[in-house]
Amino acid sequence: MYAKVVVLTYQPPEPGYFTYKIPPEMKIKPGQLVKVPFGKREPLGIVLTTRNGLDRRRLTVWSTRSRLNHKILNQVQNDEINYKNISEIVLPDPLLPPHLIDLLKWMASYYQAPLVNCLEAMMPEIPKRLSPEYGQGRTLRSSLQGSTSSTLVLVPTINRLAEIMAKYPQAKNPVQFHNQLKTSEKFANWLAILSGQADYIFGSRSAIFAPTPNLKKIIIYDEHDGAYKDERSPYYDTLTVAQKIAQFTVAKIEIIDSAPRITTYFQYEDSPRTKSAHIKWLEDCPRWVHRTFIVGMAQERQMGNFTHLSGLLEDFIRRNYKKGGKTLLFLNKKAESGQFYCKNCTYQGYFNAKPFSCPKCKSRNFNFYTTNLFTLANEVKKLVDITPKLIAEDKTFRPHFSPSLVDITTSYIFYAQTFAKYQLAAHIAADTTLNRTGYTAPEIFYSEIQSLKNLLIEKGVLVIQTYDPNNPVVKAASSDNYKAFYENELSGRKQLKYPPYAIFVKITGHGKDKEKALRDTKNLTENIKRLNYDGLTVLGPSESRASRSEARFSIILKKELKNYSLQAREKALTELHDVISPVKKDFQVIVEPGDLD
Repeated sequence: MYAKVVVLTYQPPEPGYFTYKIPPEMKIKPGQLVKVPFGKREPLGIVLTTRNGLDRRRLTVWSTRSRLNHKILNQVQNDEINYKNISEIVLPDPLLPPHLIDLLKWMASYYQAPLVNCLEAMMPEIPKRLSPEYGQGRTLRSSLQGSTSSTLVLVPTINRLAEIMAKYPQAKNPVQFHNQLKTSEKFANWLAILSGQADYIFGSRSAIFAPTPNLKKIIIYDEHDGAYKDERSPYYDTLTVAQKIAQFTVAKIEIIDSAPRITTYFQYEDSPRTKSAHIKWLEDCPRWVHRTFIVGMAQERQMGNFTHLSGLLEDFIRRNYKKGGKTLLFLNKKAESGQFYCKNCTYQGYFNAKPFSCPKCKSRNFNFYTTNLFTLANEVKKLVDITPKLIAEDKTFRPHFSPSLVDITTSYIFYAQTFAKYQLAAHIAADTTLNRTGYTAPEIFYSEIQSLKNLLIEKGVLVIQTYDPNNPVVKAASSDNYKAFYENELSGRKQLKYPPYAIFVKITGHGKDKEKALRDTKNLTENIKRLNYDGLTVLGPSESRASRSEARFSIILKKELKNYSLQAREKALTELHDVISPVKKDFQVIVEPGDLD
């Protein structure tokens, strides 16, 4: 008997699993945690499959980025490799149910990632010392018969868990699963879920892999949030994984979101091709009556106002302060950067350093000033004679807080739990979001406006300051007209062949030697273009604008789709396998990237 084992230790990315012999006295099951010899160590591993013998005609190593070399293959065929025995069964029952084993294999293929990376993203860390009750014959009630039907509820950040859990008083035996739990707690919760005891599982992104033996529903709150995209290999998208789990388990998907992603709304509400999920974007999301004002900052500059605050906003702040109301000023930037305004052509933009002249008309008649939390606070202090509280992601901020008379914040507040709401809120510089590189900038802006409105009392006031007050995105967001926003964005994406009319794969070369990184990425780009794949567009390479310690150059593969179903995306990635698989291991590969930069 032989077993294919994913070894939980650092290894080259080429192999996906390793083959071991099963000693006659051992009864090994797929999904089981074992110890195996690996060099001079005996790390843990998860059994993928078992079989009676080796098929020497079709012997392969599961790998998405390389091929088994002929020398090793010949050795196997000539019985020159002596497979080592599995050393020990660590726990008597499998840690992965069958559908998660299938999901693990699928993730490695879909995301072009090593199996070990997928497994590490999926499973909790194993405690170094397992409790005796786990290791000495503990039996888990993990069969479908007798197990509780489970509902999985996901939130973008654990700061919202208490708020969301309160919406489910019917939960009799809830279990939390997120990365803020201690290693022992998270592993114990994994076993509790696996045993079929939990009727509701509440958690953040990683909870999508909860080993529920009888999953009936997956509920995702604020699915548009970037926190649902994994930032490490395999760079999975939570909704995409949920869709595959739904295929394996027949679970239903429900999305509760006031600002759905364009691709999400296209799949579930605006496409006749699938109705396997439902977006509760109107019924369950708060819809307060607000007064929203759009202020054109170009006109403010022409009138001689070069501060961060428009005249209208200054007036609102003063009046709200006198009445004892609470004010929230939102600035979507964390690092200092200069705001540029050309008096000649009214061009505006943001730059790390003061330019010599206007990039558009070359005029030197411009204003350049720095906008950040501290400079904004100084201006507000002149109006109301108090020091505003700065809410940012630092050691002094706590996720639970009560609003003060004037708060100045970054997007971090959207992940906090507040004990009261504001009478006045303002998006100080809407163009910092709207002018971002990448096709998802309008989505991000729309969600920012919805998040700010959710922090307001009923009939509260929202002020949006922008240099482009007639922008259709600004108008749609201010009036809560998602359908108008969606149709406008969808039309533009259709012309450009952006998702949902294509799937993106981002391949990034990086290194401290900028010239070498660029040269390697250019060579790869030319090699891919020479393949001349039908329906494939190759963009780049382009240098990342993000501040990093090393140079980064990205290639974007754009494969056209007939529809955006998971099946269509799987087919497209299968067709691109021969393009992606030869890519060197030192390149980063991200399927369905959240950002093209």
